Amino acid sequence: MQVKVTFRNTDPNDDVKNRAEEKADKIKKLMQSPIQVSFVFSKDKLNHFSELTVTGDGAHLSSSVKSTDYFSAIDESIDKMMTQLRKHKDKMKIKKGGKKVTEV
Repeated sequence: MQVKVTFRNTDPNDDVKNRAEEKADKIKKLMQSPIQVSFVFSKDKLNHFSELTVTGDGAHLSSSVKSTDYFSAIDESIDKMMTQLRKHKDKMKIKKGGKKVTEV
């Protein structure tokens, strides 16, 4: 898994970079093939923005979040991405097997 962290219009911050790489490990659990995770952090006067893009396993998914600080933006974007990845995983199950597996 490759994790790329980019800062736009702001100074690089090692704490934010480490937190992003740490949270990206959650994504690895849902994806099977080699994947690329890209974080882009930017800032305006009041808000902090986090853009997360995941490529791999037949998917190209992205999420964007506006928040008051980078740490909460990372958490929110990871939560959004996990939801999208679960939906993608369910779609792949349907395509492969022809019908969805129901839980007992």
